[in-house]
Amino acid sequence: SSALWAGLMAQMGVMFAAAAIVAEDRKRMARLFAVVVAAAVLELLYGAVELRAGGQVLLPLERKVYEGFLTGTFVNRNHFADYLVLGFGAAFGGALHAFRRMRQGRGGAAAFVLFGAAASALGTGVVFTGSRGALFALMAGAAAGVVAAVFLASRSELALPALGLAALVAAAVLLLGGDAVFERFLHIRREFQGEYSRPMFWEAAVRMGAASPVIGTGWGSFESAWSWFAGAPQVDALKVAHTHNDWAEMLAAFGFAAFAAGGTLMFLVGDSFGRVARAGRQGRAFLLSGALAALVGFGVHMTVDFPLAIPALGGTAAVLAGFFFLREGRSTAAVKAAACAFCAAALVCLAWSFGWSLDGFDGRADGTLYPGKRADLLSREARDRTAEGKFDEARALLLEAVRDRPADAYLWAELSATPAGGAKERLDAAEHALALSPHSLFVRREALRTCFSLLGSGVSPELEERAEETVRAVMRDAGEKDGRTLARDLIGYAGGLDPAFSLLGEERSLFLLLALPSLGMEDEFLWRLYTAPDGVFGKWARSARLQGILARLRRTGAWEQCARKVLEAAGAARTCRELRAVWALHLVRTGRGEEARTMLKRGWFADSPLLTFLVKAAVLPEREAAAELERFSGLSALDRRMLGFFLYDCDRLSRKGYRTCVLEALEKVGGMFPRDPGIDLRTAELLADMGEYRKAVALFERHLKLVRRYPRFRKVLEECYRRLGYAKRLQELKTTD
Repeated sequence: SSALWAGLMAQMGVMFAAAAIVAEDRKRMARLFAVVVAAAVLELLYGAVELRAGGQVLLPLERKVYEGFLTGTFVNRNHFADYLVLGFGAAFGGALHAFRRMRQGRGGAAAFVLFGAAASALGTGVVFTGSRGALFALMAGAAAGVVAAVFLASRSELALPALGLAALVAAAVLLLGGDAVFERFLHIRREFQGEYSRPMFWEAAVRMGAASPVIGTGWGSFESAWSWFAGAPQVDALKVAHTHNDWAEMLAAFGFAAFAAGGTLMFLVGDSFGRVARAGRQGRAFLLSGALAALVGFGVHMTVDFPLAIPALGGTAAVLAGFFFLREGRSTAAVKAAACAFCAAALVCLAWSFGWSLDGFDGRADGTLYPGKRADLLSREARDRTAEGKFDEARALLLEAVRDRPADAYLWAELSATPAGGAKERLDAAEHALALSPHSLFVRREALRTCFSLLGSGVSPELEERAEETVRAVMRDAGEKDGRTLARDLIGYAGGLDPAFSLLGEERSLFLLLALPSLGMEDEFLWRLYTAPDGVFGKWARSARLQGILARLRRTGAWEQCARKVLEAAGAARTCRELRAVWALHLVRTGRGEEARTMLKRGWFADSPLLTFLVKAAVLPEREAAAELERFSGLSALDRRMLGFFLYDCDRLSRKGYRTCVLEALEKVGGMFPRDPGIDLRTAELLADMGEYRKAVALFERHLKLVRRYPRFRKVLEECYRRLGYAKRLQELKTTD
């Protein structure tokens, strides 16, 4: 709320003023630097302890769970990373100040070592938070600190230690956290391939600020209104609470006054540093070079996150900024400009906190930022009219909404489903909605509903054909995740399975067939698959999705007939590995191991050495299987490095449905490495998944310390205890955790 922001600004103002007073005495200023560094190091140690323990062990804090990353006591690891960046800058300045004292023969060697170690540790800690924005902020801050130190080095010969300290931090980052950096970047590249991007949110915030440049739109308005300014569906509005750019959000929420205040402060920091350096106060200047590094990093991170809204971060940044406003760094004109900017920003915040706000951001009134009536309110009103049976009024409201937001697929879908207007207009609206958002489940469901309502209303043959083709297109593009929902709707609208299959046609009904097992119709799936005409069956049999579903079904007589027919129709080259492996194991279970050996000889598993071993482990006698294991590993015995690859493949294959054959392989390999934690824990996990809870518990309890450390195995063990009724052991496990 705006009241919260007013409180944050008051807190930062008090800490800023206190730091400016302390900065008048160099010793007190150095001590306060040490306090900032010590607080950051304590946070880092706390985060390291919890990372090592695999969970919260000291303070029961409510926060996000990031497995494998440092979080500290912060709710969000990105904010924790920013705190480490601030601490790194302070440690950097403290190390340079201590080195200068050491060169002058006034001691400081111990302080130099401690500050240098702290800077290296904090810089490395930023990497292990996994925050890409903070990592860039760290690089920018370190560069600014080195440049500032080199600028001062002409007078005190500190260029070499400054560059050396920066090199030490870079080496620690690369040696200790290089893998985390590259893995995190690869992960983020996959993560940011969605419909929205951060620049899109930033542009929406700038548009909001331009709509009300003097006093802004109020804190919290971005969450309600960004979708209109970005041209995104209103239904997605509440999924984003911040712009992840404090500069843009300040402009949107509080107008140009707050934006100018932040920019003025950053300018004055640089101006003050230059004044102190020219005044010859080298001791303080080197401390300030560290504060400059921290604030530059903080300002960079403000462009990709919202650290200013976190009290610990805003307060620490205010302290470091206050150091620059000591007597030698003040400029009368600059101080007056800063005071005017901050007073204006404070007045705006106070005005918003007392309720001066634009209408419309609470969802109860029309927004003055919109050129017309808000589309989400029109849509809500239309739904009310539809519930009352006033379809013409609902359609009129939706037409007004789509004129306001023509790119909103959700509004077009609602317009098509409203039982008013002409059949052609409704079908056009459904097709337009699908074109705007082809992967939206809501849009596809509304399109199905519209098409079937038209098919039962006696429309012209041309429109009927278009509606049927739209239904086929919706089902054809449905993924496995949405297939069950759409298939259930289709069966309901069509009045049963037979009409639904008839509508789609034999060749195009594969997408409906694939959804039947997820609806509990396994027998219907097998029957329709087995009785399909030869031409259609040949096309279906080559579907990887169909083969994967078939591999995961129960091994009944009908399943065996279908699986054999699919394998014969597709052959080894076009059959997925899962179905081949499951079929071979089924042959072994039913006493037909010779057929499985024939599959091996014919090269059915030649494209996967691991699968070849897994099937051989089940088919061949014990001694021959052991010999195959040696050939598979390529070594005289399976060494630890090969074991890691083997366990990785076992994890991947067990998720795909190879549980039985993976379990047998693990048991055979476990004979070579008795009581190996990796083998035992994965074997126990598979046993628990197959209902063998007592055997799983016995293996888990061999390595109880590791189980407590890793949430993945701890959850499985807790479930085993629940299944077996071991209440006391379950309580002990939770208490220890």
